[in-house]
Amino acid sequence: PTTLAALQSGQAFSEENVHRAKLNVELLNDWIKRLSAMTLEERERLPGMQPKRGEVIVVGATILREALQSLD
Repeated sequence: PTTLAALQSGQAFSEENVHRAKLNVELLNDWIKRLSAMTLEERERLPGMQPKRGEVIVVGATILREALQSLD
């Protein structure tokens, strides 16, 4: 979730940039669609993407989305 919040802010990852950030299902759907269409190299170059998160960010975002939907 923190990497997704950093991506949403468009800034380099830092605790200040993600503190109190809010994500919802619609934002997650958008990020899943966008990130899925990118290569690993493209994802790794995004502002806010933490090292080695590019490999797992799509799956992580999907899991988070499913959890949010299940918990309503």
